[in-house]
Amino acid sequence: MPKARQPSPLLRFVPSVVAGLCGIAFLGFLGVRCGEMWSARSWDSVEGRVIESRLSSGRPRSSIRYEYRVQGRTLTGNRVGLFQVEGPGFSHASVQRYPLGAPVRVFYDPAAPTRAVLEREPTLWVLPFAAIGLGLLVYAARIFPTRAA
Repeated sequence: MPKARQPSPLLRFVPSVVAGLCGIAFLGFLGVRCGEMWSARSWDSVEGRVIESRLSSGRPRSSIRYEYRVQGRTLTGNRVGLFQVEGPGFSHASVQRYPLGAPVRVFYDPAAPTRAVLEREPTLWVLPFAAIGLGLLVYAARIFPTRAA
C-alpha cells in the first residue's frame, strides 16, 4: 500500500502562522479590554444625565449619550460599557435601560475625565474572544510543520 503523501511544509506553515497571528490578535484585544476593566474598578463616579437615547435607522445600533460634571467642566460621553456588544437585542435593551433624561451613574478615569462609561463591570462577552484566541493558537500549534524523525 503506498504511503499517503503529506502536504509540503510550506502549505502547513502559512496557515499555522496566520492562525497563530489571529489568535495572538484576539488575545491581545482581550488583554487590553481586561486591563481596562481592571483599572476601571478604581475610577471615580459622578451623577450624570442621559441626553440622547435612540436606535439608529438601518442597522440596529443604539446611540446613548450622557453628560456629567467633573471639576466644574461639563463633559459628554457615549460609551455604555468597556466591552460593548451591538445587535438588535442588545441595542434595544440599552435604549430601554437608559431612557432620555434619566439620571445615571457615570464612571470616569480621574487621569482622563473624558474617558467614561456607564457600566464598568466585567462581562461574559470576553469568554468567546478568549475561546477563539486560544482555539486559534492550539490549531496553529497543531498544524505547524515539524521535522520528521
